[in-house]
Amino acid sequence: MISTSIHTMKTIRLLFAATLLGSSLASAQIVGPGFSGINRIPLPGLSDTVLACPFARPEAAAGRVLGAADNVVTFKGAPGWSVNQFVTGGAVTDHFCLLVASGAKEGAAYAITGNSSDSVTLDLDGDSLTDLAAGDRLSIVPHWTLATLFPSGAGVHVSPTPGERPSEVLFPNVNATGINSSPIRTFYLWDGSWREVGQGEAIRDHEVVYPDTYFIVRHNIATATEFVSSGQVLAGKVMTWLGVNSAGKRDNFLALQRPIATTLAASGLVESGAFAPSPTPGVRTDELLVFDNTIARRNRAPSATYYYWNNAWRKIGSGPASFDDAPILEPGVGFIIRKGPAATAPTWTNSPNY
Repeated sequence: MISTSIHTMKTIRLLFAATLLGSSLASAQIVGPGFSGINRIPLPGLSDTVLACPFARPEAAAGRVLGAADNVVTFKGAPGWSVNQFVTGGAVTDHFCLLVASGAKEGAAYAITGNSSDSVTLDLDGDSLTDLAAGDRLSIVPHWTLATLFPSGAGVHVSPTPGERPSEVLFPNVNATGINSSPIRTFYLWDGSWREVGQGEAIRDHEVVYPDTYFIVRHNIATATEFVSSGQVLAGKVMTWLGVNSAGKRDNFLALQRPIATTLAASGLVESGAFAPSPTPGVRTDELLVFDNTIARRNRAPSATYYYWNNAWRKIGSGPASFDDAPILEPGVGFIIRKGPAATAPTWTNSPNY
């Protein structure tokens, strides 16, 4: 299961400067109607920047549940779609997911593997639709891809040859079951299209960039750029599955699809059961690792580590001070949740703070 939920909000106009976001890293502007926004993050030269997109792409369709059986959801109102118009292949280059926008399953999202004129077939990835009820709101949304996140190569340097790559986009190894794993895939822009290191000249323009996973832009030259993202603000809950390892610690390379900074108290990590409290400051069950993108550095290591102890968020190296109200989860910046040994994978549910 992947993250997120989406539905329409009232017309609203807000302007968030970098100081209001609690960081000089990014600035975001959010405007209505429809509650869309734009976010800007500097990408220093000779540096890795740990990124995410805090917005969703515009929805392709929306409706309400008529019924659900096994992994098939039927929409009310006979929308009249073309068969498999939401399935990647041929002329369809987007990858679509179904987002549940209300009800008991609000925040759940599933990849679409097929569709009829009024229903979608889903990859539930071990989940079930038992709690999906008639009348629940639904939205069909395409995922971000390399080509849509970096339109016409905006924000990255074009490679003159496959072997000379001034900019690279790195994907973390989300299937790694330990900690401190290296990125597993590397992409670059060459000859008008995205390619993958080690995969010849195969075009990767439509490679999916999942909303709950960060990616890294690596500049191998001194010239800086800027990552500008824009799209639809998610107005409902966001759900993210966290991987665990029963025999040891495991890193989760995460992103939170929110357009403004989120405090640790408002994150919902502890309340949803996704983040376990620690018994003592020296024995930490789960840890939250964050990055400082303002310092130019390749092979970037986390800059700070937080944990939850004695009913408050703490920071390693800061004694008993509470960081509950610290806006740690910044828009468009990735982070790591290092889960302690556990037998059951939890789900993190985050509610909007706007």
